[in-house]
Amino acid sequence: MTPYVKPNISPYLFSSLFERIGYYGIRSIFVIHLTNREMDLVQDDAFAIYGWLAFIYFAASFIGGFLGDHIWNYKKWLLAGVILQVIGVVLLLVNISYLAYLSVLLIGLGGGVYSTNLIAQIGKLRLDNKENLYETFNWVHLVTNLGVLIGSVLAGVVYSNMGSSPSFALICGIQLLSAFLIYNSKNVENPEPEAQKEGRFKVVGVLIFISVIVSCFWVVKGWSMAGVFHLQNSGSPVSFFEILPPFFDYSTASTVILVLAMMFIIPVITQRKFTKWGMLTGAFFMAATSIFLIWVVINNQNDISTVGLSASLLLIGIAEALINPVLHSFTIQFAHSKYLGSTISLLMIPSMILNKLASGSLLGFLEDPKTVVLICFLAMALLGGITMTVFNKGFYKE
Repeated sequence: MTPYVKPNISPYLFSSLFERIGYYGIRSIFVIHLTNREMDLVQDDAFAIYGWLAFIYFAASFIGGFLGDHIWNYKKWLLAGVILQVIGVVLLLVNISYLAYLSVLLIGLGGGVYSTNLIAQIGKLRLDNKENLYETFNWVHLVTNLGVLIGSVLAGVVYSNMGSSPSFALICGIQLLSAFLIYNSKNVENPEPEAQKEGRFKVVGVLIFISVIVSCFWVVKGWSMAGVFHLQNSGSPVSFFEILPPFFDYSTASTVILVLAMMFIIPVITQRKFTKWGMLTGAFFMAATSIFLIWVVINNQNDISTVGLSASLLLIGIAEALINPVLHSFTIQFAHSKYLGSTISLLMIPSMILNKLASGSLLGFLEDPKTVVLICFLAMALLGGITMTVFNKGFYKE
């Protein structure tokens, strides 16, 4: 009998890093490339094509989990996702405007299929170690956000200094490295996990609640960011915006803080073994405090603005670092081992619905960022209170 060897997830973590660098690299220069002399598209048409990317990515993420469970396997779909993106990038090098639609289709399909199957594959490799799922997905999200940050900056710098061909070649090379890591990873089968002790209805209820509550977090955070962007673009005298370089907006600064928070703060929290419910509740209250500081700054545009928004960035970064791994760690813990991808896909439905409703209801508020931010503060505090009330099981593991 062959002895069991603990699966190594490192190839998938590095593959995720390179794939995110490539995907967000192409996203950061896509519109600029479409409006250059070779492609010669007007900006409105370029943004219209780019707008399809997010939709296709989200649709492919939803479908990808079902494909991974029922057709091929997670590893093969990860390879397919990267190859589709590489072909999509190569098509942009042809500099034919109508091929940009096919390019968007392939890049969106590849990125979406990859993202869902990555979570399912890593979850599958950790079914025998469910106690450390939260820590595992901390690393996954750390690497992913690091890739987002590097890709967004690197592609823009290379494109600005060397042009389209070198930047696209670099992106293709990085993506192919991601594919090589997946291809070269060993196929290791896990032993059958223990039967789920929780009742079916309890499991479904927990997963739906977590999906809804985490989706609400991102919706409310998105609302607050919209209020800040409106403030930044309206020529606000807030000194914090004056010290940021043009390409380094509040969102980019938030990503930097998030990466730093996950690198230095989360390992400490994980070692102290706080419960996931405690960290989830803490994330909501930290986010609420962060948004409250934004509201204070908007209402008092004076010398405290730099300090206030800096503290807000730190708190929202820690909150995101706490909440990022929650949904995926709970999903892998409670879902049936044969349908991890399908479960991940189904739990995206609340996010789809809430984001659609939120984007429509936000339009009327943007002219008054103070109202937007105040509503976001109250909503985030309410979400924290609901989480604490529903799962009143203590915040610390004895």
